[in-house]
Amino acid sequence: MEVVCEWFVANGSSVRDQFPGWKPPRPEPLHRQLTNPFTGEAMFDAAGKPIMEDSYFPEEPWTDPVECPALAQFGPSNLWPIGILELPQLAEALGMPECPAARDFLFAPKTYGWFLNSAPASLVSALCRVEDYAATSKVWARCLQEKHGAEAWEDLYALVEDWHGTLRTLVDLARVAESTGDLLLVYQGCCVPT
Repeated sequence: MEVVCEWFVANGSSVRDQFPGWKPPRPEPLHRQLTNPFTGEAMFDAAGKPIMEDSYFPEEPWTDPVECPALAQFGPSNLWPIGILELPQLAEALGMPECPAARDFLFAPKTYGWFLNSAPASLVSALCRVEDYAATSKVWARCLQEKHGAEAWEDLYALVEDWHGTLRTLVDLARVAESTGDLLLVYQGCCVPT
């Protein structure tokens, strides 16, 4: 099963049109127990305590099947395995004191394992200021290795053949997003978009 991390720039209304059946987030978060996005089961920490989250996941159930998104019109770049979870370490590499949480832009049912997130505006702005791709990508890779450990590095991040190119693609997308006022988005999932 192929998993993709498709990065692209778009405005909100054009994205909604290409994600049929997906739902917008709740207007206000709901504090509830975190569930596994693939199984739907409640999650607990090592001590057996519920893991809680502030969730924007819609309450109303899906009545129609959700379709895999059509992203071709956005010219997406598949930067797998670089997705939304790698942004805090990128923010660290960019010298940001912290990375605001990325927001879910639209939701598919949790059991689908499909996600659409928008990158924080402050991170997009910081990406636009990158000049030294070699130094920044080296620090980013080091931050990821420190955060996730050697095993995760070997299993996942060592597969990134071109850290400079990956960073350059993100910077280019961020510059387009900032100049147009659009969003920098990433679709992550096992359904390869058309």
